[in-house]
Amino acid sequence: MAKQQPKQEIPKTLLRQINEHTNGGFVLFYLHKDGSPKIFTNSDTVIHASALNYFVQNWAKAIEAYNIESIVQYLDQGDKQDDDSDESEG
Repeated sequence: MAKQQPKQEIPKTLLRQINEHTNGGFVLFYLHKDGSPKIFTNSDTVIHASALNYFVQNWAKAIEAYNIESIVQYLDQGDKQDDDSDESEG
């Protein structure tokens, strides 16, 4: 017996409308009702798929760099607060 595919949550009409408003394809990341991340991709040609893949890779790298920078700033602020409290006690 064939395994049943889960029912798609994003309506096909909405996906078609999104595709109509793009120039070759799109990538859609979203969270499923159960909280798990999902992705839906559509591209008109292999070239469009490659371009989207390149863009997603660079976007992920930029987000990672931003997150690292944010963590460093947060930790640096904590160190400054510790230094300030040490000076006021001494």
